[in-house]
Amino acid sequence: SILLFYRLGAKKIIAYEPIKENVKFAKQIIKKFGINCKIYEYAVCKEDGEKEFLIEKEKYGRGDLSLLESNQNIYIYHELIPIKVKCISWKKVLKSVIKEKVDIAKVDCEGCEKYLIDIDDELIKQIKEWIIEAHNKEIAKDLIRKFGSCGFKLEKIIPFRIESTVFIVILYFKKI
Repeated sequence: SILLFYRLGAKKIIAYEPIKENVKFAKQIIKKFGINCKIYEYAVCKEDGEKEFLIEKEKYGRGDLSLLESNQNIYIYHELIPIKVKCISWKKVLKSVIKEKVDIAKVDCEGCEKYLIDIDDELIKQIKEWIIEAHNKEIAKDLIRKFGSCGFKLEKIIPFRIESTVFIVILYFKKI
């Protein structure tokens, strides 16, 4: 995502990534391309602190890892193992990025999108465009309602089908 936004003309990028292997890979990309990017080593969650997530054992120690909450209903091909990561709340993230005058937020954090539903509308309204990956039909519907009530138009829905049991949809909201 960092490289994509850089190639699309982003002047500054702020990223949150809790998995050290992914942070290391992202820093290599940032250095190679000279990207103005700040990476924070946190998972974005409901509240600050440390939280246990699940990660695919088969992939642990390599890049492209996803953290899963224990109650998340996502089909995984490999055995899962618990790891602890530092978390930061959506409220704190949004308050800090508003100071940076962020134009676009991309949310792809395997379940943390559901916590946006409880965020104060005024914080959400501060960002002009949102790209959100939702992993559940009900959460997707709640996000559409939430962002609609905040004055956003749903510009596009991009569904994914990995397996018949997997639901992933990308929601693209733009401030009216």
